[in-house]
Amino acid sequence: MMFVSGTRKFTKHVGYYGQPETCPNCGKTYSKALMINKNENQNFYYYAKHILKNKPTGVLTPDNSFEFWIKDVLTNEEFLIFANITKEQIKNIKKNMGIKNLNIIDIY
Repeated sequence: MMFVSGTRKFTKHVGYYGQPETCPNCGKTYSKALMINKNENQNFYYYAKHILKNKPTGVLTPDNSFEFWIKDVLTNEEFLIFANITKEQIKNIKKNMGIKNLNIIDIY
């Protein structure tokens, strides 16, 4: 028979708090903790744009004039994720990412 007694308190530090580094993708400078760990206050808005001027005129031609965008609500930065995709691909992205509401904006 074995008995375990006592308590121990652990402190976990999130991320590495070293020198700031420049992101190779966007070129902004962040601390490593911000690059590694998710910001709990970060909020994204997902939407699609339908570029009607690029819409094909043929009957059997697939309409691949959609773009999928993500907007960071805190910084108001917008990022184009996919371009020249179909409405069916938009539905698959929505399903795979678990997005409940996805607005499609028509642009003339």
